[in-house]
Amino acid sequence: MDGVLGQQESFITGIDVPFTAREGETINASVSVLSIAIEPMSFRTILVRDDTGEEVINTQDFLVDPDTEFTNGGSFTMPPRDVTLTARVWHWDTATQRWVLDDELGDAVGLEEVPGSNITIEDPRVTSRTPVDGEVRLNVAVSVVNTGDAEGTIAVDFSLDGQVKSMLVTVPANSFVDASTFFLAGPGSYELCAEIIGTRNCVPVSVAPPGDQGIITAIDVPFLATPGDVVDASVSMMSVADVSRRFRITLTRTDTGGTVIDETVTVASFQEASVQGGFTMPNNDVGLEAVLFYELDGDFIEDEVLGDAVGVRPPASANLSIAEPEVTSVTPIDGDVRVNVAVPVTNTGDASATAAVDLSFDGEMKTKRIEVPAGGTTNASTFFIAAPGSYEVCGVLGEERKCSPVEVAVDGDGVGCPADKIDVAGACFTVGDMVLTGGSLILGTVAITRLLR
Repeated sequence: MDGVLGQQESFITGIDVPFTAREGETINASVSVLSIAIEPMSFRTILVRDDTGEEVINTQDFLVDPDTEFTNGGSFTMPPRDVTLTARVWHWDTATQRWVLDDELGDAVGLEEVPGSNITIEDPRVTSRTPVDGEVRLNVAVSVVNTGDAEGTIAVDFSLDGQVKSMLVTVPANSFVDASTFFLAGPGSYELCAEIIGTRNCVPVSVAPPGDQGIITAIDVPFLATPGDVVDASVSMMSVADVSRRFRITLTRTDTGGTVIDETVTVASFQEASVQGGFTMPNNDVGLEAVLFYELDGDFIEDEVLGDAVGVRPPASANLSIAEPEVTSVTPIDGDVRVNVAVPVTNTGDASATAAVDLSFDGEMKTKRIEVPAGGTTNASTFFIAAPGSYEVCGVLGEERKCSPVEVAVDGDGVGCPADKIDVAGACFTVGDMVLTGGSLILGTVAITRLLR
């Protein structure tokens, strides 16, 4: 097949490939061509990987009627790098009995970053206490948080007074789970620790003698709350006294000293009781301290203290950014060129957002409003009509501005073409396909389409 242009009988209207793909993914590609011949004519198309020379779409003959568009497709496996592609179309010249090149167009598929996990742990905590045969069963937990964009599994080690317990925990992306276990301990002061690779968090824990009158078994509050929400709280306790006894239970905010709960209850021997309260969530994390008192001779004696906390739930938000503008296709129109452009807008936040993107070309500006989903990418697309020449296409989103140079070769007499131009059919035009390199777009084929349409 001939690589030199003759009378143009078709042009490539587009290459359909994804903007990005992951390594190993099968990429489906297609090339669409419009016949501008005045009679039925045979055409061949091909799509080639520039890095390997692999024919993604093999040459195949198509007999096409005038003003008719046809499509040819193929596929390839995404390598661990970006891939640029070149499409070509030829027509069969019955006069010379050879295939003559009509048009060329380039496109690219970027390598998508593989999601990963990012796992951390909070401080461990005692969730409940239960007396067992002269000792106390401590139920303990730690929140394992994954701020990454992929599920992750990690080993969590608990330790208390020389006892060690391990478990594997799987945490979904952008979420958390509680790892929990229990220890048996006698009266005394201990250090409760939770550990993952690279992080070890410890807190002091006191265990009251079984001879004490009661124990706090749980503080029930949400792990996170939105500022302004009413947070419901409850404190549960168990009496370990030999007789029915009166207890006082308080729950206090450590940030303000404000009282959330202050209740007195009468509890039979080895029975449980629970008291409730609430508070309005502020704009900061709230530490809570529960204190259990028992009544003796008309006075309330402090028996046990337990702490917990409620964190501020972060608001959902969008995070928008733009990439360099792309020329998606070109079409000759009445002596000028229609240049279709797109600016990819990516949202790495956790809330969808509407983006107003300003696209400019040769002094003309158009604004496009698009909806960008959380974690997604949407193209802001439009077109401009331009004569041959050198231009800059720009996209602006807020304070972010990205531009790419676009060069369309101009007609000439073929005499004295510059070193970076070649002479075909008495005109100078830029050498090469549309190539995305360092943010620059060079459209040699625009000149071909312009000159020989």
